[in-house]
Amino acid sequence: KEQKKINFKINFCPLGYSQNNYIANLGYCKQNKNVNYDFNILLKSKKPNFLTQHYNTSFSFNWHNFSPIRHLSVMLKSSFMNSKISISSSFNHYTNYLYFNEFVSPVQLRDDMFYFNIVFNKTWLLNNFYFRSNFLIQKANNELLSIPELLLQQRIQYQYIIPNNIKILSSIDFQIFSKYYINSYFPLTEIFYLQLEEKRGMVPLMSANLEIYKDNFSIGCVLNNISMFLFEGEYLIKDYPFAPPTLQLLVKWQFLN
Repeated sequence: KEQKKINFKINFCPLGYSQNNYIANLGYCKQNKNVNYDFNILLKSKKPNFLTQHYNTSFSFNWHNFSPIRHLSVMLKSSFMNSKISISSSFNHYTNYLYFNEFVSPVQLRDDMFYFNIVFNKTWLLNNFYFRSNFLIQKANNELLSIPELLLQQRIQYQYIIPNNIKILSSIDFQIFSKYYINSYFPLTEIFYLQLEEKRGMVPLMSANLEIYKDNFSIGCVLNNISMFLFEGEYLIKDYPFAPPTLQLLVKWQFLN
């Protein structure tokens, strides 16, 4: 049976620092036995909301002098039930886009900013194995919004049930993305700011976990930064290298009334 739903939401702030901020969202969903379609339009206007004291640089500024950041987003997603494939895409338009320049000072872009992406998702079930793949393609019209154009994520999960309903769950997560200008970090105010000198990326990121659980209790371990066995000293953000591989103990205990 086919189902259709339309949702509309709007929020508006009439007073205070956020005066005239608004969010309007229109969503449409169509479902049938084989395919789900989701369509969404978002319109947002918001003043830069940095109320904490910023480090005093040679460039003076007042947050109240900045124009509202306006964002228009159009998203479409299709999910195919039988093949377990989903494809989603979004188009975004920004006006008065705000970023922190190489002097760690906020600046608003005078030109319009455009951003587009498309995401492919596929899952497989094979006996006790579960596979999930995500592939992202994205593009912006300005390097001030620096992003990896390609990103791949892969998860492989295995579950086995032994007597007394005890379950063993293990998984491996892998991620890699193309090179791009990754923002530098300013620890004094915990701000990421623009740098257009060095592109970083194409470093595989991998983690694994093993977990034994029954009912509301589980115990296991997580191994992070596995790829650093081969890429010791690698970094994405300058002066902040990856941590070495670490093994963590995991305990979960859920109490129910």
